[in-house]
Amino acid sequence: MPEDRMSELERRLGVFVERFERLDSDNVRLRGRVEALLEELEGLKRECEAKNLQLESLTQQRLEVRARVRRIRKHVSSLEEPIANR
Repeated sequence: MPEDRMSELERRLGVFVERFERLDSDNVRLRGRVEALLEELEGLKRECEAKNLQLESLTQQRLEVRARVRRIRKHVSSLEEPIANR
């Protein structure tokens, strides 16, 4: 009987070791995947920041153009007024 118990214990221990090794292997693989995803996330973050800066610049340029157009329209409309109204 003790021999059967020892054999059963060895079998269960073997199953446990196999599962542990598989989990350890999966853990290593998943850590690598997480690192790759974090690097990808950082790249996307830098790309997003660059696009935000570009968008801010374009928005500022648009505001400057609109202000210039307003000034030009004001000058043009003053040129169109009759001399007596000036």
